[in-house]
Amino acid sequence: IPENITALDLSFNQLTTIRNKDFQLLDNLVCLNLSFNPISKIEEEAFLGLKKLQMLELNNHSLDYQVFDPDVRLFQPLKKLEQLDLSRNNLIKLPKDIFKSLNQLKIINLAFNKL
Repeated sequence: IPENITALDLSFNQLTTIRNKDFQLLDNLVCLNLSFNPISKIEEEAFLGLKKLQMLELNNHSLDYQVFDPDVRLFQPLKKLEQLDLSRNNLIKLPKDIFKSLNQLKIINLAFNKL
């Protein structure tokens, strides 16, 4: 994948795990779509390096509370994030401070979960 891309659509694949630093070299990425994958695990530093990311789509997965370990700041590197879609997962609760570092966040979609 070219390092200078600004948008990446990986929806409708068979991704099950997002590993640490998978996107580390894509520091120009503004939009990342991971929707409609059977993702059940996102490692702690999966989004490291995505300093310009503004939109992250993580909808229609098998994500549940265990994905968001309370001690892990999964979204912490995403300082520019404005839109986050976590709709249509199996979320029953979220760690208290999971969005704390997201000062630019304007839209969070949590529809069709069990919150």
